[in-house]
Amino acid sequence: MLTNFIIALCKSKTFSSRRFWFFASTTFLGFIANSLAINIPFVVPFVIGNIAFLIILLRLGLLWSLLSLAIVCAPLNTDIVWYNSILQLICFMLFNFNQRKPWVRYMLLYSIAIGIIYYLFSYEVLTDSPAIFLSIVLLNCLIFLICVKTVLMLDAITVSPTKQKHLSLKLQLTHRIGLYSAVPTTILIAFILQGATSLHLSSQLQFYDREQDIFISKIQRHVERYISNTELVAISALVTNKNGAIAMFYKADLPENFMQNSSVADRSYFMKPRELNQSYVSETFQGRTIGQDLLFAVSSPIYKDGMFDGVVEISVDLNTLTNTLIADDALNANRILLDSGFKKIWGMDTLGELGEVWTERPL
Repeated sequence: MLTNFIIALCKSKTFSSRRFWFFASTTFLGFIANSLAINIPFVVPFVIGNIAFLIILLRLGLLWSLLSLAIVCAPLNTDIVWYNSILQLICFMLFNFNQRKPWVRYMLLYSIAIGIIYYLFSYEVLTDSPAIFLSIVLLNCLIFLICVKTVLMLDAITVSPTKQKHLSLKLQLTHRIGLYSAVPTTILIAFILQGATSLHLSSQLQFYDREQDIFISKIQRHVERYISNTELVAISALVTNKNGAIAMFYKADLPENFMQNSSVADRSYFMKPRELNQSYVSETFQGRTIGQDLLFAVSSPIYKDGMFDGVVEISVDLNTLTNTLIADDALNANRILLDSGFKKIWGMDTLGELGEVWTERPL
């Protein structure tokens, strides 16, 4: 019994040029739709392109659908969205195997599973709030329901040539009229939805732009106050020659020749002052010889007879800067500061580790 069930689920149609054309055109449209996917409201992507691999599952089988899923979801750059798409395929496959059973039970299965996915892989900022967490689950369920209903509608109004031969002329005309009328209606609905969503997002983006400007001004005031009242504590200093080899080095409790002739030519605090001919504050980096501390560097070029002759550099522990920007009511605890390399230099622990490259996961 279980073997027959698995065989029925995995059954796929053989290759033909007509089937490949249907697969290619449908997958391409799904790819374009997901490339333009927006987040509703900001953390749940409107992946309407997933309709492509769902209808391919209905028409061609699992193997075709898996290949379509890999292509359609390529523009989606977060793990949660990929897990969500795979979950949609599994739930729809179970629903398609036995459509006699109520679709509500499959939606319930999907809602539980998507809730577990967000609980395990999203930020604690979301899961700690039952209202936000529940709204995310409901939005995902609504989008999946729209995809399922659209797939079933398209399947109902488009009849395969084999079945069409056995239909009466009246039914054939009915299906054809239904198909032709559904296309412009669907396009109109899509444009209306896109326009309404774009207007809403534009107003929200303006709001968040203002909030960001206020936040940046607060950060600047904190940094200026910090610089005026505090001296940066350098943990080491060095001078290089024009090729990046260390000529002089200082660190407490270490001999001056400890790093002599070691090269830092690959470090930005050497390359940028040479390139820009001015002082430079580097992105965060990790020590590699005398420790694993998270640091940033302040360096300036040295000139001899008007020619570049090396740099002088001090390394500063990142904590001496970030400890002054403690999240409180004045600074929103759910915001994050990144350096030019998109590494986190300040923010809540729930938004990743200090010094790690931050990716745009759903919040």
